[in-house]
Amino acid sequence: MSAGALPMSGQPRALIIEDERLWSTILERVLQQLGVSSHIVHDAEGARIALAEHRFDIVLVDLQLPGHAGMGLIDEIKRDKALARRCIIVTGHSMVANYFSDTIPVVDKLRLHDLKPHILRLIEAGTTDPE
Repeated sequence: MSAGALPMSGQPRALIIEDERLWSTILERVLQQLGVSSHIVHDAEGARIALAEHRFDIVLVDLQLPGHAGMGLIDEIKRDKALARRCIIVTGHSMVANYFSDTIPVVDKLRLHDLKPHILRLIEAGTTDPE
C-alpha cells in the first residue's frame, strides 16, 4: 500500500513508521504475508498525524528517525497505554532499544523472523481490543 493510502477496513491495519524506504517496503511485505494491511509514514510528524486521525491495530516504529525523533515518539506512545500495547519497535539499534523493552517489544531488523510472533499476538488480541 502506498504511503498516502489508508488500509481498507475488515482486516488488521498497521502503521509503519520508518524513514528508510527499503525497510518500510520490507516491513509492508512481512505484514501482507500475515494478512495485515499497512500505511507508511517516514517521520515522527507524519506518525503523529496518522495516529491522531486513524486507529491502527499494530504500530511498527523505527527507533532511529530523523533528528532523534524516534525516541521522543516512543516516549509519547508509552504514555498512551492502549497504544503502547499495539506497538512494536523495529530497529537496527536493538541495544539502545532495550531502554524501551520493559513496555514495548523490540525486534532487530536483522532478525525480522522474530517479528511474526508479535504481530500474531496483536492480531489474536483482537482488532476489537478497546482503547
